[in-house]
Amino acid sequence: IAHHHDLPQLGAFLARVREHLRPEGIFVLDVLVPDPALLQGTTSEVPWFRDPADGTVCRATEHIEYDPLTQVLTVTTTVRRMEGEERGEPEVLVLRLRQLFPQETLLLLHHHGFQVVQQHTELGDVVGYVCRTA
Repeated sequence: IAHHHDLPQLGAFLARVREHLRPEGIFVLDVLVPDPALLQGTTSEVPWFRDPADGTVCRATEHIEYDPLTQVLTVTTTVRRMEGEERGEPEVLVLRLRQLFPQETLLLLHHHGFQVVQQHTELGDVVGYVCRTA
């Protein structure tokens, strides 16, 4: 669900889920709880690791930014090969995730016609929701 970045995308996703549920169907999802430390933004370095595909020594930089207006967390990982023929250009990977706070998730589900019948908060950094159509 975090890959849907705005309310229209989230609404379309939830509408599609409702379309595919039988009247007695259950919709189960978990949502990552936003981490205040990540929302402040950070940059970290991985001094070296071996590429799992070919064993090449690499370095990585991970930069995290949060836009409170859109509630989107952007993780940009830059991987640089430190040896071999492909040493030149770094590979840049970008992951954008909508941060949904627990109360917001409950309202979103309710607004789109779901009744939360169970909520699991003992899962660590995620909250699990078991829903039926309202």
